[in-house]
Amino acid sequence: DPCFVLFTSGSTGEPKAVRGSQASLVNLVAAECDRCEGEIVSKTGQFAPLGFDVAFQEIFSTWAAGGTLCPMPLEIRADPEGIDAFLRRKNITRTFLPPLMLRALAAACTSGFPPSLREVLCIGEQLRIDDAVRSAARPSASIRIINQYGPAEAPQVTSLDLGTDPDEWPDRPTIGPPIRRVQIRIEDDAGNLTSFGTPGEVMIGGVSVGLGYANDPG
Repeated sequence: DPCFVLFTSGSTGEPKAVRGSQASLVNLVAAECDRCEGEIVSKTGQFAPLGFDVAFQEIFSTWAAGGTLCPMPLEIRADPEGIDAFLRRKNITRTFLPPLMLRALAAACTSGFPPSLREVLCIGEQLRIDDAVRSAARPSASIRIINQYGPAEAPQVTSLDLGTDPDEWPDRPTIGPPIRRVQIRIEDDAGNLTSFGTPGEVMIGGVSVGLGYANDPG
């Protein structure tokens, strides 16, 4: 059954209203619960506004794992120093950040990321790891960066755990393998699987794929 209607960001020129299924959201929450330990999600700093699909992941995966959700005040969400202070004051253990804000936060944390922070999940654009991110992560020796990918039409379908050694983090991590009950293929123009290293189109199948566009069944 439909669970939500979410507009795309309009990268094709005009936003479209995507109908997301209940099964897609349940599967995403279950995948997060399978991946995380309770200690990591004990206090999640919610960054995404309710109009962004990542908010569903933040809210329901935290509650399903028995954690506490701590929404960031709107006025600090574009302020790296304010986010840093919030994470420290609330002893946040997990947060979701766009890659651009991750790099800005790292630059603001001159003494390293907040010591309570165990995991940062990045989604929304290509993740790039720079020297500031590596430097901010070294003091904790236990923080993980998780790179996730998914368009509005199939929110969060892959996940890559970069591990806890910042010196091993690649500059441009891959999007990682698919989550449970999702299939990913890289195809050429004829619909055939591409060979390793050959450019192609990402094709997504499985429970995460949306139910089509609202008022536009074609």
